[in-house]
Amino acid sequence: MELSILNAIILGIIQGATEFLPVSSSGHLVLAQDILGISLEGNSLIAFDVCLHFGTLMAVIYVFWKDIVVLLRVCVPKYRVQNECAEQLTLIKAVLIGTLPAIAMVICCKSLIDSMLHDAFFAALFLFVTGLILWVTRFAPKNGTQVVGVKRAIAIGCAQAIAILPGISRSGSTIATGLFLGVSKKNAATYSFLLSIPAIGGAMLLHLNDLVHISVSNLIAIGIGTIVAAMTGVVCIKWLLWIVNKGKLSLFSYYCMGMSIVFLIIRYAF
Repeated sequence: MELSILNAIILGIIQGATEFLPVSSSGHLVLAQDILGISLEGNSLIAFDVCLHFGTLMAVIYVFWKDIVVLLRVCVPKYRVQNECAEQLTLIKAVLIGTLPAIAMVICCKSLIDSMLHDAFFAALFLFVTGLILWVTRFAPKNGTQVVGVKRAIAIGCAQAIAILPGISRSGSTIATGLFLGVSKKNAATYSFLLSIPAIGGAMLLHLNDLVHISVSNLIAIGIGTIVAAMTGVVCIKWLLWIVNKGKLSLFSYYCMGMSIVFLIIRYAF
């Protein structure tokens, strides 16, 4: 099936917005593809998803470029700045440790994950779970002061691993976990986005071979969708940073639970 440019733009906007807003990108992509009736042959749909994820990866790298440069500089002794070394090395260690649970999840549960990946029912069901996670953040400490150390990194990493399931928001679950552990709003959001870099990159590498299934006729549409995903992602990252700082993360809970219920009713009651 040929992917129209309009559908590619719609999915690009959805991916760019929902990858970082706490509403689950995988869940929204599955539901949108179901509603739009997009059914690409073979692994073409997965290949398109990989391209959209590349767009959002570029978005987070663009927004956090200065932070990333500092972290990379710390890795090279020649360019280290002494007063930032200890703090940044701890953050690098936290990102690496926080990535491990997701790797273990993929290795141990790949067949289960793949069976749910494009299932609209599970996406809608877990989207409701995301809503519950976001709703309880109103009970998290209001003025957290902690940084993300090793123990907190493991807990947040486990939240990210669970978010591999369609419908569970990666940003929502990781930021919420950080807030409940007493991490400051700024540190919780920044760590969540930095943690997304190896997560998104790893997911892309896992399905890199699927790119061969992209047909020539879909190249332009996929390219446009990827660019749209990147541009939308930049806007939504900055918006979410503002929302987290204002302590308004729980507002997204109503959207997630509402979308879940509406889709399940429309899809399965008629």
